[in-house]
Amino acid sequence: MQRALFFLACLALPVAATSVTPVQKVVEMLTGMVKKAKKEKHEEQVQFAAYEGWCTGIKSEKDTAIADATSAIEMLEADIGTYNADIARLTEEIGELDANIQKWNSELQEAIKVRDLEKVDYMKTHQDYQESVDALNMAINVLKQQAYGKAAAALMQVKSLNRVPDASKRVIDAFLAQAPADPEAPVYEFASGDIIAMLEKLKDKFKDEKTVLESEEVAKVAAHDMLVQNLSGQTN
Repeated sequence: MQRALFFLACLALPVAATSVTPVQKVVEMLTGMVKKAKKEKHEEQVQFAAYEGWCTGIKSEKDTAIADATSAIEMLEADIGTYNADIARLTEEIGELDANIQKWNSELQEAIKVRDLEKVDYMKTHQDYQESVDALNMAINVLKQQAYGKAAAALMQVKSLNRVPDASKRVIDAFLAQAPADPEAPVYEFASGDIIAMLEKLKDKFKDEKTVLESEEVAKVAAHDMLVQNLSGQTN
């Protein structure tokens, strides 16, 4: 509208004496305006194209970043699921291990307690055997030396031993009851030979039993040490 008014105004101007007419001037002006407008339009188009390209690049980058982030989220969610499953499994295994450790510790304490009782019993039994063998050796030596004055005390000590059979105790009682006024009498010497043989058999029997007892103790100690080592290894 403004351009139309301008054009009419130009037509109303008086014609100059020059060779260029007002119409030509208007045409030239309009032509210049068109060129300028085209130039500005072209520059705007170039600028818009550049901006549009920048926007397209940014959008592409953002779309790629979003896709990568989405993929990463999916992978992380999968990892989280796996880790949660591992946590549940490991928690259950830890619970089982804790229960086993408590059980093994209990078994270890029980094994130590049993071994302590076995050791006390072994020491007592071993001492009993040793004292029995010593008492028999003393009685045998007294009788072999024909120290009959000491024989009664030595035999009474043998008789007091818990491991001496009742039959042997009766033989000792009979020997002591038949002691003659003269201990050097041939009959008494002959009877002492019989009782020495009996005492020798008892001594050999007790020594054999003591040897078996010692062997069993060695085996028990070895078995106990192995059990303790296994249980300790499981709890560590």
